[in-house]
Amino acid sequence: MKSSILSLLFFITLILYTHLTALTDLYTGTQPLTAGYILDIVSNQNWLLPNDLEGNLPTKPPLYPWLGAMFVTLFGSTAEWVLKFPSIVAFGFSCLFIYLLARDSLDKKSSLCAVAIWIANPRVFRVMYFVRPDMLVTLFVIIGLFAIQKLRTDEKKRYQYLCWIAFACAVLTKGPPALLIPLWLLLTCALDRTWDRLPSHLLPFSLSLIAIGSWFIPALYTCPNLLSIWKSETYDRVLGIETMIGESGSRLDPLWYCFTQYAPWSILCVCSIPNYREWKPDLKWTLWWTLLIIAFFSLSKGQRAFYMLSIHASISILTAGILTLPEMRLRYTNVFYYALSAFALLAGTYVFAIHGLLSITCLLIALALFLFICHSYNQQTLVAAFLICCLLVQHKILDFKRGQLSGGEELISFVKEAKEIALLKEVPITCKNLEKT
Repeated sequence: MKSSILSLLFFITLILYTHLTALTDLYTGTQPLTAGYILDIVSNQNWLLPNDLEGNLPTKPPLYPWLGAMFVTLFGSTAEWVLKFPSIVAFGFSCLFIYLLARDSLDKKSSLCAVAIWIANPRVFRVMYFVRPDMLVTLFVIIGLFAIQKLRTDEKKRYQYLCWIAFACAVLTKGPPALLIPLWLLLTCALDRTWDRLPSHLLPFSLSLIAIGSWFIPALYTCPNLLSIWKSETYDRVLGIETMIGESGSRLDPLWYCFTQYAPWSILCVCSIPNYREWKPDLKWTLWWTLLIIAFFSLSKGQRAFYMLSIHASISILTAGILTLPEMRLRYTNVFYYALSAFALLAGTYVFAIHGLLSITCLLIALALFLFICHSYNQQTLVAAFLICCLLVQHKILDFKRGQLSGGEELISFVKEAKEIALLKEVPITCKNLEKT
């Protein structure tokens, strides 16, 4: 037990080290917008409606910028890791709640295996170090899921309040994904036929609406134009009128994401569906949660894979059950071991193709893991091998994308505007000064 915990702590430390030693990705996607909100709060105390570096209004609720500003003030720095610290903290707590969720249906070792599978996902790897609210809203959705699962067997009021606190925080973080929490509550009531429990949620639900309205109403009163901004971010994207870069505009994307972005675990889970009747009863909810997320995000034509990151919570727990519980083990699980081992070898080969001094080491490690796993069908070894390969590949891919080539040469085209230089040099700035420069 202690060795498993130490292994997980080692892997988490390795993940953080990997991000901290790789080149910056602060300018990937919309991260500069969120960083601008944080700096505006710190510099101008603009807590209600922080602006980005160009003075534009926020497109999302401000809970992440609020937390980011608190950490900037606490650490006295605007370094990249400080701006991303809310995501790092959310990642740590998500591991904790994945473990607590798994403990309701698995033993301690299997629950730790579920946490390891959660960590090993490349999407989790990337999003946990973003200046974006995705990991934070994923944490709140998982907390809401945990509270509702507890309410199915324990009617204590504290879980009701925890559920709706998580809902309010999720709304104040990113808005629409928070609806997964009440939808799951309704679905569990339908599955368990416990509709009579819903009236007891009225008080905590009302308090959550008050908490949401305490920001929403003043913000809307201060700037009525927010309605048009939020309309383009929600209604227009649901209908596909407006999509972001990287979004195909297809309602089938969530299903595709489930198969590809959360592989190979999602593939193993799909292969186990024919044995659904033989599943452990406490694990059957994982299938319904997965289907709910796919159905929910299929309503919108504008979505990305990391929007539905909470789907991996159920996939990791179900996978841990398949790999560790004899009654759920598939007849062809060994084939899966061989396939994953081959993936480890291919991962090392891919890293080798990118070049760099670390490449040969990566290839040798992947080859050693391949030979070792083929002679040892052990779920801990399996997860550890996959995790190490993910880390090695992701580290090189991130460096490759950010401009680092073999031989130590760097081709990074930094934009020479004052706002970006100020971010890199940790110089306190204000939105007004940026416009002047």
